[in-house]
This record gives sequence, structure tokens and C-alpha cells, in this order.
Amino acid sequence: MSARIVRARTTSSTLVVAAMLVVTVVVTAVVAVGAWIVLSAVSGDRVASHDDATAAPSVSTILVPAEIEAGEPVSVAITSEMASGIVEVHATSGLGRLSFRVRLSNGTGRLDLPPAVTQHAGVLSITAGDVTEQLSIVPSEVAEVVAPLVGPRTIVADGADTTLAVIFPVDRFGNQVANGTNVVVEWQQPSAQGTTEQLTTVTTQTTDGMAFDLLTSGEVAGPTIARTIATTQDGEQINGAAIRIDEVPGTVSDIEISASALSGFADGRALIEIESTELFDTFDNRLADGTVGHFVFDGPSGFGVVAGTVQNGVFSVELVSPDKPGTLTGHVELHGRVSNEISVEFESAISGFEATLSQVGTDTVLRIDVALDPTGAFVADGTEVVWGEYRTQIRLGAAEIRLPAGASPESTAPIEILGTEVRPMRAEQRPMGASQ
Repeated sequence: MSARIVRARTTSSTLVVAAMLVVTVVVTAVVAVGAWIVLSAVSGDRVASHDDATAAPSVSTILVPAEIEAGEPVSVAITSEMASGIVEVHATSGLGRLSFRVRLSNGTGRLDLPPAVTQHAGVLSITAGDVTEQLSIVPSEVAEVVAPLVGPRTIVADGADTTLAVIFPVDRFGNQVANGTNVVVEWQQPSAQGTTEQLTTVTTQTTDGMAFDLLTSGEVAGPTIARTIATTQDGEQINGAAIRIDEVPGTVSDIEISASALSGFADGRALIEIESTELFDTFDNRLADGTVGHFVFDGPSGFGVVAGTVQNGVFSVELVSPDKPGTLTGHVELHGRVSNEISVEFESAISGFEATLSQVGTDTVLRIDVALDPTGAFVADGTEVVWGEYRTQIRLGAAEIRLPAGASPESTAPIEILGTEVRPMRAEQRPMGASQ
């Protein structure tokens, strides 16, 4: 009894598995048929059985215009020996490749390319099957003048220096316009005060996408404005950005200088101002502020060079007085030109001082007392005292140099303060109330 039940259950299980296999086969077949239908629909072929599928139609001819203007739509005509089917068409330009699908009807097909495909000037290749045709896309009319490149931006107002403006007109899609497009360049140059500004207008033409014009400087310093203008076929003017160029003064024509004082004290502290008259170039343009020049001098403290600048047309420089009395001579050099020579006399800044050598224990001490300037005041604190290889500074009209034990200074070596020399005296040699 149990054996029959087991056999019956086994038979039932086998039938269930067989039924499931049948269902799976049916579903797979349905999916396969559905996939073929979908693929056929996507490929553009008519929905049909696998036996009716055919190869892609061969293309006989492609007809396109030889030339169009950038941004124009274009119609592509395709012919084939086959009456129907789907043709793959590729449009290739410098920007890349776009692909389209065209359905044939009675052996012909048509593809309308939108303006977005033809905005880039150059060659557009249309390919279908083994056939390729090319059409030329030329720029449309000028729509913008890109800001011109001008350089140099600073030129000398000497009637000979030059600067160059390069202009790049483009159409509404940014393509360089066709060769021979007219561009007007206006140069508005400065002129003498009270007269009308000088305006120069030049018409030039584009070559390889650019136009250029060379400007020769005038003889009046000041700002020059460069403007560019292009004109459309309808007469509309397209203005480019205005660019500023500075025409600056040239070489100074003459330099005349003077000193704020013809004499002073050689204290190494006082300032003497060297100043020129108003400076102009050979075309009567006042020299530009910030022009650098140098005052070259020779004096009691040696040779030197001090840099100065032009402000409000005048060169000036401050010179520190020497620390020794004597005559200082100098001149200004600017733009390779040399000014007149000037001289300034510097008197001693010391009216007198006392220098005493004494023995303090085992040390030798040099004492400076009553160091006065010509007005009777103490010499300025910090003024250097020199005794051979030893140095110190004045403080409240006095100074001291203490030599360590065993040192044997040259007692006859002079003490120097601001170029004035005094020989030290032994304490026992100094007369009562004597001043050296």
C-alpha cells in the first residue's frame, strides 16, 4: 500500500516538473519573438518575420549644396537602388560627428540638418554608406569686433615711436569673418592745449581673420584712444571696445639745478635739497612724474650717487651733509643728459673740545669734554669720536675711551670729531682752564 503511494507521488512530481519546463520554453519563445519585434521597430525596418529581414540599402548618390552661410539649414538628398530601408547618415566637421537615420521611400530619402549643425565655418562632410560629399560653410556677416590687441600700450611722443593694433572681427557664431572685410580704425591722439584733438581714421581689411594698423606717435604727450568699427551689409556699424595708449614725454632737453643752501655745517646730519627747474622734452612736453635721475657728487666724505625722482615736472633729491668740512660738488644725470655743476661749502661743525689722557689705576683713560658746535651748544649725541683704532660716541657733550691694563696707546695720535682733530694732553700737561 505504501509502495503505491510513493510511486503515485513520484509520478505527480514528474508531471509538475514537465509542466514547468513547457511553460519556460513557451515564455522564452514569446520573449524572443518580442525582442525581435522590438529590435525591428528600433532599426526602422517594418515589423516582419526574421525571414523578411534584408541588409542595409546601398547608397547611390548624396546631393548637398556646394556652399552655405554659417547657421543656415541644409537639406541632404539621398538616392539608392533599393526602394525602401533605413540609411545611416553621418555629418562630420571640426567639432565632431553627428549621426542620423533616414528612411528611404521609392529609392530616395531626405535629411534636413538644423542650423545648430552648420554654425561652425569650415568643411562639413556628409557620409552615407560608401558615398561622401562635402559642403563648405562660410562665415556670415560681421556681428562683433573682439577687443583689439594693442601694443605697446606706452609709446614716446617723439613723432617716431609706433604701436600696433590687431583686430579680430567675428560673425554671430564666433567665426572669423571672410577675407577682405573692411574694418575702420580710429586713433584719437592728444594735441596742444586749446586745440582740437587729432583724429586719424584708417580703413583696413581682414586677412586670415584679422586686420591691423600701425600708429606713429605724435609730438604731444597724453592719452590716445583706439576705436574699431566694422559695417554689416545693411550698413549697421559694429563698434569694438575703446583701448587707451599713453604717449609719454621723451628725453629731457635741458637740466638746470640749484641747492637749497650754498653752505652748511659738516655734521653728517643736516639735509641739503638739490632741485631742478621744471623739466621738458624736446617737444615741450613736461617730464612725467616718477622719472628717475641721479645726483652724482664728490666731497669731503668721498664720492657718492643719490637717486631722485621727478614730481610735478621738477627733479629733486635730499643730500645728507658730509661729516667733514670741505667743498662738495655735484651734478644731475637724467636720460643720459648732464646738468650744470653746483658747489656747496661745509664748515666744521665743531667749535672746540678738550681731550685729556689720565691714568686711573692700571687703566689709561681718554676723556673728551666740552664738545661744542658753532652755536655754543653741545655736539649732538651719537656723534662719533675716533682715536686711532678706538671708537666711541658723544653724550651730553662728553665722551670717554678706557684702555685696558697693559695697552700702550700712541699718546700723540689725534682725536677726530666731525673732521676736527685735536691731540690729547696728559692731565698734568693741561693748563688750567685750557680748551683744545
